[in-house]
Amino acid sequence: MFIEILGAVRTAQEWSQRAPRYQGEFVFGPESPEKIVFGVFGDSVGCGLGVPSVERTFAGSVARRLAVRRRVVCRISAFSGARGRGLALQPPAGDERFAAISIGTNDIIHGESLSGLENAVLRFPHARHFGPNDLKIPFAPSHYALDGFHPNESAHAMIADAALDRLIA
Repeated sequence: MFIEILGAVRTAQEWSQRAPRYQGEFVFGPESPEKIVFGVFGDSVGCGLGVPSVERTFAGSVARRLAVRRRVVCRISAFSGARGRGLALQPPAGDERFAAISIGTNDIIHGESLSGLENAVLRFPHARHFGPNDLKIPFAPSHYALDGFHPNESAHAMIADAALDRLIA
């Protein structure tokens, strides 16, 4: 089983070198006096690795739904391969009204302790924290990208739905 996991990680690394990813600011919604900033931090899920357009990533889906009547700036700082200790390289600007952090998978793959993740997310003291068990997303093999490791476009939509449901609840 360990060899299978290493093979999947190697395939994911090769695929991720060619796959699309997003960083920077992306604007959603109509011009409005109120602008909301949605910050996205963390790893490959946050930067939408492999999803063909930013609008269809987890981050873009959330921003688009928040932007029905107002301008939303989706600021993506996440990068593929980030680990908990790498969140220090993604400091919040301080104007984020909403933020999402996707982190932990790379820590597990590289055998690092998850205890450091708690310290990393403490930089967001007003954040509502929840993890994969809280989101209850029923991933199936059809929800993975071509590398068999990263979530595909339909999985990003499911993650966005679950996160928004949790935030609104």
